[in-house]
Amino acid sequence: MIYTENAIPQDATQLRVKDAFRYRDQFKTETYTLRGVLRWKSNQAPVPLDIFRDAYCTAPAAQADACDEYSSRAIREFLAAREHMSDDERAEELMMARAAHGPGVELVNVISGQRFTT
Repeated sequence: MIYTENAIPQDATQLRVKDAFRYRDQFKTETYTLRGVLRWKSNQAPVPLDIFRDAYCTAPAAQADACDEYSSRAIREFLAAREHMSDDERAEELMMARAAHGPGVELVNVISGQRFTT
């Protein structure tokens, strides 16, 4: 085991205890280790640090760097994909935003900073 299971606080709510044990079980059944990092089998992404926190576990030393790298790469790929969106894809995105928020609402893409009005 490359992470440490810490004691669950006695004052933790039943829901937090249940979640902690569920996450610990997932660590054992739904992850694998690669170069000192715990990764999800489903998508090969590193297990986020907040999952370790909620499981009352100490993450492996390399986990934070792997999570940062994964997030940075995902953002770069997202921005690159947006640069190559077709007019139809942009129109569909606007239509979905208008359906969700109504017409005339200014929205901001929190990753790209792009502003647009529905």
